[in-house]
Amino acid sequence: WEKHEGWGPDVFFKNAVRFIKKNDRRTPFFVYLNTYVPHSPHTIPDKAWLKNYEKKVPTSTAYFFASIEHIDRNIGMLRKCLQDEGMARNTILIFMTDNGGTSGVSVYNAGMRGKKGSPYDGGHRVPFFIHWPAGGIRSGADVSDLTAHFDVLPTLIDLCGLKRPTG
Repeated sequence: WEKHEGWGPDVFFKNAVRFIKKNDRRTPFFVYLNTYVPHSPHTIPDKAWLKNYEKKVPTSTAYFFASIEHIDRNIGMLRKCLQDEGMARNTILIFMTDNGGTSGVSVYNAGMRGKKGSPYDGGHRVPFFIHWPAGGIRSGADVSDLTAHFDVLPTLIDLCGLKRPTG
């Protein structure tokens, strides 16, 4: 265990960037970067992040949206690192979430009914973005097939041309 100063997600992303920069470019690597936001408790590293939201929505929702904005910034930093290190074209980058919306759904839920824990689209329909230009992943495509988290590993095995383990 190591103690790190700073907001948890910032620490996670900065350490992921550090790991990527130390990586030998010829050696494949895997980074699983899981943040706790925008789950509660909704926190942000600096209340200045609230300025775009606090006059428009309740405080709890402002924290929710500000934490999402901050994570977006960190993902941009991660993508820039991959670009700067010459790895962006041949690195599989996946962004996904785990369930439908929570705090912000009363303000915006993309026109979907329901929220986390609901059987409706707003409860389980989530983003899954995959970026891998060198792997032939086409951009700007929507997939309407019903999928779930257990489809990720078999899909990655197929994309990478690997042999599936027996059993």
